[in-house]
Amino acid sequence: MAVFQLSSHKPILCFKVTGKLTSDDLNQLQATARAHIENWGKISVMVILEDFLGWEKGPGWGNIGIAGKKDWNIEKLAIVGAPQWQDWVCAFVGKGFRPAATEYFLPTHLKKARKWLSDEAASR
Repeated sequence: MAVFQLSSHKPILCFKVTGKLTSDDLNQLQATARAHIENWGKISVMVILEDFLGWEKGPGWGNIGIAGKKDWNIEKLAIVGAPQWQDWVCAFVGKGFRPAATEYFLPTHLKKARKWLSDEAASR
């Protein structure tokens, strides 16, 4: 398994993704996000890519949003990962094409990513 939930403190969910992401892993992440949306309404999400190897090829890559049909309930998405993945990951999550404010941070800027997620003024 490549997705691990690290924490959930209203309204922020934090996940770690390692290795090669599969469509089943993404489905698990989406289900967790949807469950928190049901409880909290709006959420923000941090995804930390650690030893990330990309995506598994094959079928099953339907809606790749973080929460599927509930993407409108995500206010911010912070992705933390190595620089070589920035363009690919931003394209994968649809940065600029989805309603959530989305930013990519390098691992050395993890504190900056956390601050950005928790800064309410930045999301308005």
